[in-house]
Amino acid sequence: MRCRSAHCETGSCGGGRSIVLPMGPGGHFIAQGAVNGRPLRFMVDTGATTVAFGRADAERLGVDWRRGQPVAMN
Repeated sequence: MRCRSAHCETGSCGGGRSIVLPMGPGGHFIAQGAVNGRPLRFMVDTGATTVAFGRADAERLGVDWRRGQPVAMN
């Protein structure tokens, strides 16, 4: 399986599926995806409890950011 610019491998793991992303510069895992059918580059953090993007991206992606909950990121 190819996930746009990142090469991904899929397989069976206990009946589920997995995707393997190569580590990018700085040790981060980056994937191309889409929100509401519009492309977006994601930094993947498997331990994250929040998904976040800025106002400009929200507006470009058709997400009504005014209805979300503000979250402080550090």
